[in-house]
Amino acid sequence: MSQFGIHPIQGNVQRTRNSFFCVSQKPRLDTDGKQQRKYPHNVDLPPILPKNKKKPYPVPFRAIQGAARADKKLAQMGIEKPLEPPKNGLLVPGLIPVAYQVLDAWKALIKGLAVLVNYVPVYGC
Repeated sequence: MSQFGIHPIQGNVQRTRNSFFCVSQKPRLDTDGKQQRKYPHNVDLPPILPKNKKKPYPVPFRAIQGAARADKKLAQMGIEKPLEPPKNGLLVPGLIPVAYQVLDAWKALIKGLAVLVNYVPVYGC
């Protein structure tokens, strides 16, 4: 045992068979895994807070769930919910003509592929 650096704690202690203590290792402090360890690569993550210190939702969670259930029922009945434009101005007016040009080019590409398929054999599996 002294070859590996393991020495008995007391000299004349009776040992049971196949059991010994290793005093060179540090004991594990948190074995439940709930506490976040501080590693340098996780510095940008927020700390894990206990349940009583977490911020509540600005809208109650039951209200969010109720709205989701109502939307789901409307979707099952086939009624679509109209989408509103974004309020923060993400719709760029200068890109609307570009979007129409892309759509027209896409239509021309599909028509060209439909003509090409008639002349070139296409094999699919």
